[in-house]
Amino acid sequence: MTIDADGNVTSPSKWAGKIRIKQYLGTADQAADSDLEREVSEWTSKHQARGIAYLYVRFYGASNFATGVPVVTAKIRGKKVYDPRTATTAWSDNPALCIRDYLLSDYGLGESASDINDTLFQEAANECDTVVAGAKQYTCNGSFLLDGDPEDIIRNMLSSMGGIFWNYAGDWAILAAKYRSPTLSLSEDDLRSELQIATRHSRRDNFNAVRGQYKGSETNYQPDEYDEVSSGIYLREDGNIRAATELNLLFTDTQVQAHRIARTFLRRNRNQITVSGAFGLRAIDVKIGDNVSLSVSHLGWTNKVFEVVDWRLGMKDLDIQVNMILREMSEDVFTGIVQSLEDESGNVLQDESGNSLEAIVA
Repeated sequence: MTIDADGNVTSPSKWAGKIRIKQYLGTADQAADSDLEREVSEWTSKHQARGIAYLYVRFYGASNFATGVPVVTAKIRGKKVYDPRTATTAWSDNPALCIRDYLLSDYGLGESASDINDTLFQEAANECDTVVAGAKQYTCNGSFLLDGDPEDIIRNMLSSMGGIFWNYAGDWAILAAKYRSPTLSLSEDDLRSELQIATRHSRRDNFNAVRGQYKGSETNYQPDEYDEVSSGIYLREDGNIRAATELNLLFTDTQVQAHRIARTFLRRNRNQITVSGAFGLRAIDVKIGDNVSLSVSHLGWTNKVFEVVDWRLGMKDLDIQVNMILREMSEDVFTGIVQSLEDESGNVLQDESGNSLEAIVA
């Protein structure tokens, strides 16, 4: 619809003079709408709704709307957020900045800015803004109700960057999905205990396909399925028993981004070796989300890369130790592309069951 300065619809012609739309964006100096004051006795000059965006829509003549009052929807941009990289406040769909704002807001966790690890939040924000195939790598586009569980709200926003979020030494920290070079090389000399090793997930936690929903302009802002992400390689590893898990990405608004996050989620799951043990103080500066390389000769590991998923200090026999849980990691989780193998003539190679042979390449 086209509206004039007073909010009256002027086109299309069938609605001209029959609908009025007035919008307010919740500014700090917002005044009560004069028409609303005059037309609705309960609304007074005190109803300024500062900090609250709203529409006042009036339909004239019941006969003009024989099928009932139309459903009114609006395409909106959310709250302006502070960006510590530029010291400016503006609208942004950067997941790291949106999560930071929720942590600090009185309707969120109400944290102090001193409790935010802004170094990591800025690194995550930069990673989200990285341009991939002509678009930002990760964006956060969704909404939530203020009475929602904070953990669920943060988890939904976090899903849009495939990231991890934790409290580290009293500070809130965050990382976007990205491969990071190992920050420390560990060997048997650093061990202060035997390693506990798990080589595979249980059947319950294992899967070879990811499916779910996303929502945005591509779906007319209604939840819709993104194309399932799967791998013939993983299916054959699992004895051709299909196992799909659900990953809903309702703060992700494009299929391309949904696929990127789902692929990373799937590949993370297939790196299944987990080790736990106590290490010496050389590991004291390592943090959750860092990658380390580990060499253990009797296991045949030489600089094998692991991600730190848990870290805590401990003491045994007056010896300060760093207890860590490490999970297998590789650069292919984030950069590998699954492609069909072809012969010299370009024919897709197949196994005896007719499945295309695939490989993960960088």
